[in-house]
Amino acid sequence: MNSITLEQLGEHFHVSPYHLQRTFQKRVGLSPNEYITKRRLDEACKLLTRTDRPVNSIAKTVGMPNAAHFITRFRDYYGLTPKQYREKQR
Repeated sequence: MNSITLEQLGEHFHVSPYHLQRTFQKRVGLSPNEYITKRRLDEACKLLTRTDRPVNSIAKTVGMPNAAHFITRFRDYYGLTPKQYREKQR
C-alpha cells in the first residue's frame, strides 16, 4: 500500500502539514485520515454488496493494511462486521 503523508501533501501544495490538516478539516468536516478511511469503507460497502469476494480480498483492494484492521475499522464505523453487513444487505 502506498501511503502519502501530510508532509508530502504539504510540500506539494507549498503549505505546512498543520495548515493543510486544519484547512481540510474546516472545509470537509473530517481530518484527511478520517476522510481516506471513510472513502475506503464506502468502497468496501459497495464490494460487499455487489460481489462475493472474501473480506480479506476486499480489505486489500480498498487499501487496508490487513483484514483484522479492516474488520475493526468497519465495525467501529458501521457497528457491524463486514460479514454481518453483507448478510444484512442481501
